[in-house]
Amino acid sequence: MHIHQSFGLKGKVALVTGGGRGLGEHIAKAFAEAGAEVVVCSHKLDNCQQIATELEEMGVRNLALECDVSKAGRHQQDSGGSDQTVWYYRYLSEQ
Repeated sequence: MHIHQSFGLKGKVALVTGGGRGLGEHIAKAFAEAGAEVVVCSHKLDNCQQIATELEEMGVRNLALECDVSKAGRHQQDSGGSDQTVWYYRYLSEQ
């Protein structure tokens, strides 16, 4: 049995905080390889956009968002509020 049969993420959306570099980048790519659509979040939007471009080249639907989860309330300011963030996830799931 191939690992993708046991742990496939096709039809799922993965939210990866710290996905703009390092371990988070590798996790985002691993989720993508497992079939997930990926939302890449980090406090540096440029890093997220770079990873999003790489995911796009892999044929993976994705979204790059600036979000600093280390500061309470900051994600709402960065992403336009939790309602907008939920809308992004729903948008990816329905496309």
